[in-house]
Amino acid sequence: MPYIDVMLCFIVGVIEIALGLRSFTRTICSVLHRSVAVSFNPLEREPKLLILIPCLDEQARIYSTLNSVCGEFASIGAKVVVVTCQREKPVNGLNTADIVFRFADDTGHNVSVCEYPGDGYMADQLNYALAYLDRNWDYCLIYNADSKPAPGTALAFQQAMLAGFPVIQQYSAMTANIGHLSGLMKGFSLYQTNFELKVGYLGSLFPSLLTTPYVVGHGLVMSSKVLDKLEFTNEHWCEDICLSFSLFNQGIDIHPISVLERCECPPSFQAQIVQHSTWFKTAFDVIGIARTELKGHSLSLRGFRYLFIRFIRSLMWLISPLLIVLTFGLPAFVGRFEISFLSLVSYLLMCALEYGSTILLLFSLDGGGISHSDAVTAFAWIPLARFLSCVGPWRSFTVKEKRRTPQA
Repeated sequence: MPYIDVMLCFIVGVIEIALGLRSFTRTICSVLHRSVAVSFNPLEREPKLLILIPCLDEQARIYSTLNSVCGEFASIGAKVVVVTCQREKPVNGLNTADIVFRFADDTGHNVSVCEYPGDGYMADQLNYALAYLDRNWDYCLIYNADSKPAPGTALAFQQAMLAGFPVIQQYSAMTANIGHLSGLMKGFSLYQTNFELKVGYLGSLFPSLLTTPYVVGHGLVMSSKVLDKLEFTNEHWCEDICLSFSLFNQGIDIHPISVLERCECPPSFQAQIVQHSTWFKTAFDVIGIARTELKGHSLSLRGFRYLFIRFIRSLMWLISPLLIVLTFGLPAFVGRFEISFLSLVSYLLMCALEYGSTILLLFSLDGGGISHSDAVTAFAWIPLARFLSCVGPWRSFTVKEKRRTPQA
């Protein structure tokens, strides 16, 4: 068909620019106005908060994480429990629990250990701890072994808990180690932060028919009433994706706080591929996610909409970089280099709108833990990082066993 390359480039270019403009507009709205609807069921007393930190072979970084978490939450009297795993491999004769006990002795903070005796992963550790520990708390907060809550986190959570929100989420900036990353991995740091802030934070702040807000497996607060209805599933590779669907399907909204958690980005492209492969394995399996939920609940209209949007997003994650290659390479192959140039311009314009607005949102929240020089470097590498983001999803089709992302 004549001019099929021109039509394809035009359609893809219009979509890219439209998506970039939509993201930029929503970001500006967030910067100018961040208020969220007030809860209808405020608490009449100070809420009791339990903080769970599931760990497996985290001897190297749990001490600094506890120092950060306990230092931030000591003012509201939160109880911190590190959930260890019996199958840990000792390092220099020490398990994670030994480091936790040392931290408690050194600092006097209220930290205890709950040892999970099985062979499962994070979901199993959390389910065991929630069943084993006394239910003398109103809300439960989950953090990772590398979590570093920023100043103001405890106050923001306390205000949201006092307002009675059933699910509260602190979204992340993947900038905790950005100063030690290569240029490409700085780009991936911005790529992942963009997803957290645009799909997660803005999706919760400005819900619409086209958004499916999600919870993350860390920086997540849920009330005891919500946890009585749900449990973390170990049937899939990513328990937070399944939990997001369960909450959405059951009509439980997510309240975001405007203070970011600072997390580590994978240290290498190979590690990034492993992480993306793990995420995609669950995100693309919408039928499996639905089957798990249907064991205890019916599928609502909201839930069906979630699955449809999740499938489309996952499919675009898989094929959008290939469309970029096609819209650039096909015109070049037939000698229409001006169309190839326009295709490249539309892609770069989309990146500028999408990820430039993410940097703006980062600095408007709490600085995001990123310097101006790192922000410039990440922005310069983002077109390549976004283009390579499909490698992990394609790799997931060849992976049969779950692998942990290599630590930073």
